[in-house]
Amino acid sequence: MCVSNASPIVTYVDCSKLKFLGQLCRLSPKYLVKDVFHNRLLRYMNLENQSVGFMADVYRLLGKYGLLQFLNEYIETGLFPTKFTWKMIIDKTVILQAKIAVAQRLLCSDQFNLLGNVIRPGNCSPLWDIARANPNLLTA
Repeated sequence: MCVSNASPIVTYVDCSKLKFLGQLCRLSPKYLVKDVFHNRLLRYMNLENQSVGFMADVYRLLGKYGLLQFLNEYIETGLFPTKFTWKMIIDKTVILQAKIAVAQRLLCSDQFNLLGNVIRPGNCSPLWDIARANPNLLTA
């Protein structure tokens, strides 16, 4: 994972859940799904605070990544960021935070400082640039 600078699969699942939340918040009020979503959201926020289910998952994720203000604003005003804006917010916070966490974990466990020039949080490893520039080394 350190060479490809990929995020853990859990990060992509978290992103998908947060993107689905955005779809539900932006959904037209004429759909029954929107009513069900509002009902579950309000029940979670006001009464139950159950520890399982989609609302509990989303609330935990928003807290984990520091995005609770968007849900609070939605509850108070009914406004939610556009699809593009929400995707950018998720990419900026969730994916970058996961890549930085992986890089820090690997660098802390690197007692010989071998990975310092390989791992760069937020962008691809320089090994990919070397591979692209020298396709003749592919077989090596």
